[in-house]
Amino acid sequence: TKKSEAQKYEAKLKLNEKEFKTNLLFYDLVDDYLKNGNKNITYGTYQKKEVVIRKVILNFCQNKNIYDFSELDCRNFRNELESLNYSTAYKNYALRILKSLFKYAVKFYELKKDPTHVIENFRTTFEEKMEKKEKAESCIWSEEEFEKFISFVENDQYKAFFITLFYTGMRLGEIQALQWKDFKSGKLSITKSLTSKTDKGAYEIKEPKTISSIRTISLGNNLTSYLEKYKESVSKTPGFNDDWFIFGNINPLPSTTITRNKDKAIQKAGVKRITIHGFRHSHASNLIAGGMNIVAVSKRLGHENVEITLKVYTHLLKENEDEIINYKNNSSHCILAAK
Repeated sequence: TKKSEAQKYEAKLKLNEKEFKTNLLFYDLVDDYLKNGNKNITYGTYQKKEVVIRKVILNFCQNKNIYDFSELDCRNFRNELESLNYSTAYKNYALRILKSLFKYAVKFYELKKDPTHVIENFRTTFEEKMEKKEKAESCIWSEEEFEKFISFVENDQYKAFFITLFYTGMRLGEIQALQWKDFKSGKLSITKSLTSKTDKGAYEIKEPKTISSIRTISLGNNLTSYLEKYKESVSKTPGFNDDWFIFGNINPLPSTTITRNKDKAIQKAGVKRITIHGFRHSHASNLIAGGMNIVAVSKRLGHENVEITLKVYTHLLKENEDEIINYKNNSSHCILAAK
């Protein structure tokens, strides 16, 4: 009868479901995780996750049953990862993604126990810490270096772009996404960001990753006047309107041509080579070196919290502390000498 056939079919489904819940290969978990567990992240972040999964994690875990995955397997994975020639940061990123996969299995595949709780992060080596410090100190420009660089940028649009970038500390995606309607009363409103890592075309305009990234940056009289004059020049172009990108027109300046113009001017100026992100570091560093309050710097940069700012620029604060000690020593010299 139809009823008995339906009952048999239902029983078969339950059997398959029971078998599925005790036998799921890691490879199948990854497939589902990548398809359904990462819908609210940028395409660039998705690519980064996929690469570390396929390049590192699957090499060790591909044919393992997730329900048989033990704490010992986690330890063995960590040991194997330790032997690979990757930075500590990349190894810890791989561990973080492995943990994320098992959390996903607990949530959707009724995995009773997450074995990754035994995994501890790798510690950054002293050499890596020193390398990071040296890199941070060498990837910034003083105002003098920037002035030398900008004198060799010939195109007016790129000149305006680099000047604004250096004196605001915006992220690349934020400045690329700026439209003329975002420029009012000497301020720039940052409410969106551009990403070129997308599967939807040459670029995509999206909301910033965090609420703190949405902010208003004051420009000061000089930069405001400079951008007003630049707008006056650009507005003579047929079809101009406030929806145009400040740096571009109907379309924003592409990242590749920005980098190419930067490198060309660096070579001519003979200044040290820095990245586009180095302009942001330079702005923050110059503010801190000038005695700007770290909380104000953090808000201007759009950091989620001041701890992030402190983590990146601690070495500059220490240098300022040395200057304070020198000032104190000199200012108290007469008093102490008189005792």
